[in-house]
Amino acid sequence: RDAIELFNASQSTVDLSGWFLSDSPDNFRKYQIPAGTQLVAGQSLVIDGSAFNPDTPIGGNVSFGLSSGGDELWLTTGGAAGQVVSIEDHVAFGGSREGETWGRTDATNRLLVPLATASLGQLNAQPRVPGVVISEVQYHPVANADALMHAPLLDVSDLEFIELFNPTSAAIELSDWKLSGGVEYDFPMGTVLNPTQRLLVLKFNPNNRENDLRTTAFVANYRIDPTQPMVGGYRGSLDNSDDVVTLWRKEAGETPIWVWEDEVVYDDLAPWPAADGTGASLNRTANNAFGSAAASWAAAAPSPGHLPAVRGGDFNGDNSVDTTDINLLFQQMQSGQFEAAYDLDADGLVGARDRDLLITSIIGTTFGDVNLDGQFDSTDLIQMTQAGQYEDGVAANSAWESGDLDGDGDFTSRDLVLAFQRGVYRTNDAPAAVAAVDHLFADAASDDDEKNSREDSLTANYNGVGDIEPNDLLAKACSVVGSDATTRRRALSDNEN
Repeated sequence: RDAIELFNASQSTVDLSGWFLSDSPDNFRKYQIPAGTQLVAGQSLVIDGSAFNPDTPIGGNVSFGLSSGGDELWLTTGGAAGQVVSIEDHVAFGGSREGETWGRTDATNRLLVPLATASLGQLNAQPRVPGVVISEVQYHPVANADALMHAPLLDVSDLEFIELFNPTSAAIELSDWKLSGGVEYDFPMGTVLNPTQRLLVLKFNPNNRENDLRTTAFVANYRIDPTQPMVGGYRGSLDNSDDVVTLWRKEAGETPIWVWEDEVVYDDLAPWPAADGTGASLNRTANNAFGSAAASWAAAAPSPGHLPAVRGGDFNGDNSVDTTDINLLFQQMQSGQFEAAYDLDADGLVGARDRDLLITSIIGTTFGDVNLDGQFDSTDLIQMTQAGQYEDGVAANSAWESGDLDGDGDFTSRDLVLAFQRGVYRTNDAPAAVAAVDHLFADAASDDDEKNSREDSLTANYNGVGDIEPNDLLAKACSVVGSDATTRRRALSDNEN
């Protein structure tokens, strides 16, 4: 069933009395939010489809539903006379899988994207990881001497390409897929992307013999194997400044719909990497990195059909940014040595800023999410306790997955404070969190004096906030975590068939 979630990102309670929701700019007043509806700062409100799409609407409302093929939604304020005063928010979303929700996260900013799991009424989950990834984009190419030798009159836009990568263990049929945005392309029947294979989409059709000269120039320019799988003939061209590339899959059904699979919204301005006419291309730093975030891309020498030479955050080169890479960065931080590959923010140092960039932007999760499932909850706290390394007196024996969140090699109260100050805890798991940390402190302390010492340490590290017990700290963190005004949480759930 449809649902709409509103989130108050301000610092004050908002009176939603008389505000409107609608799926059409032709009539902003389809559903009026009931009088007396108050939304406290940092809290969310889930409006079920039974309210805005009833069989028999009341009070002058007009029923509307959210289309599984894509839709728009407007939130407007109402005046005393019931008129529309201003547009507070407007979102649009594409075709959805059954039961899928769309929402915003810190990584996506104001973009609405499919989420990995439904999270209405909770902190939004991370964006869904695509089955097929837009892994490289060459939007402003430069022709080298080899290419011009084969085609002196070469149109440089013929050197554009979009690379797709299949990170799964199964072959994927692309016959009912398409690209849209700055370019439009329908994949031909019989197009298959094998496991871990890369497919290049060109401006022209490289499989048309009339384009042999253009194909030869393309192969020479990038020095690639002529047998590299390539298709092409897209309409339009990639803008040299900013553009959108969206990958869609047709989902069969009584009424087939185009389902959003992946997207990149790139720019040639900071914070995007410099790839505008420099000869470099945009290379995705990880398959699970959100496609339209600048931090998910690195400018590197074009590598069509291959892994790029630079993979931001993928320190072991396995084409995935995960726990192993976090621990490699932590080891580098502890070594006191400088190695450029770990300097993710390019400030000449390897430290906490690189750690923060890796966790929150490249991986796109939150501190405390030790199992990297996209959320910080009781499962993570329980995992931290199982290793039995909390303040165990053994130097540098902990890793991310066993509670070392700040990168110093040990699991201490500092890590718990970091988790609850910088992380975002799922509030519905608060009792489980308290139980997990009770267990943690019970294991960590063998007598009352030692337990008091550890609790004092935890209290002291919590920015000097009064005399609190560990459980009080957790309760406080769980109760205020949703009030972070920088978190944008407005989600749509579309369960129409």
